Amino acid sequence: MRLYIQRGCTASDAVRVALNLKGIDYQLIDINDTDADLSGVPLINDLRVTPVLYDQQRMQIESLAIIEYLDEVYPDVMLLPGTARDRVRVRSIAQVIISDINPMLTPRVRQYMATEETGLDAEAWTNHWVNLGFEAIEELLADNPATGHFCLGNTPTMADACLAPQVWHSQKTVLDLGRFPTVQRVYENCLKLEAFENVALELR
Repeated sequence: MRLYIQRGCTASDAVRVALNLKGIDYQLIDINDTDADLSGVPLINDLRVTPVLYDQQRMQIESLAIIEYLDEVYPDVMLLPGTARDRVRVRSIAQVIISDINPMLTPRVRQYMATEETGLDAEAWTNHWVNLGFEAIEELLADNPATGHFCLGNTPTMADACLAPQVWHSQKTVLDLGRFPTVQRVYENCLKLEAFENVALELR
């Protein structure tokens, strides 16, 4: 199994956490590594899209789709819960992160924002989307009986695999985690687990 990533990509790190939680061994390939062999991976060569998972002679893209694939093919540790009501909660939180926040902040977006031709304030852009997104997540988590040590109960799910990377990347720029106490509590619980901490350590 091979996982193609870009450093600084929240979605890539979410898949890495998911693989760690499931205890799956994989080869990690950073597409910006000059020694990386990217032959036969056109999505990366053409669009610089990550993460890309290569497993069982098939290529998978999009982080949430990859994590759900892992749940179906490697079900020993499940990252989606058993009931429809709990699954929709986990998917909703994960999609706020991966679909609403992350697309505004991906490496290729940040690289484009840094060019003079955009005429945009990259810091203001990041601040707006990060804080708007975390306000929504805090509202989903705070004072909700479904929230436990993690986004849903006391076992990490796909939502936590997405949340923690978004926090640690956003803290490098504009995120004041103190504004979001429930997010902060869940995040701190995530970092107590080796599956999260191993990825976070590489970013320090």
